Amino acid sequence: MLDEEDYFMLKDLVREQEQATDRANISALSRETGFDRKTVRNYLARDRPPIAPCTRIKPSKLDPYKPYTLKKLESYPRLSRVRLLEEIREQGYSGGATILGDYLRQVRPTIPILPELRYETNPGEMAQCD
Repeated sequence: MLDEEDYFMLKDLVREQEQATDRANISALSRETGFDRKTVRNYLARDRPPIAPCTRIKPSKLDPYKPYTLKKLESYPRLSRVRLLEEIREQGYSGGATILGDYLRQVRPTIPILPELRYETNPGEMAQCD
């Protein structure tokens, strides 16, 4: 779908062509803009630019539980999604694990991985067994 800027660019190109040749060449406009001829023809027939459809912002089932989730993650940053899901289900959450997992991916703090401390022992001081 063309946006408002493309619509006005197309109208300007038509005006330029009509001034030069007294008519608009749909094929030339199509090549110049990169849109197919049918799209160019449809948008030239309009009196005004297209209006983008409004999307409805719907509240999530997780919204009432987000403050609790953030508080738990502050205390326990390694808390799993499954455990957190159990806790908020006890409070009345009826949504799924996917919504919670998507949200946790956005807000979970990054936990630094500490380097492993290595140490050497003298021969005969320590032994390993399976």
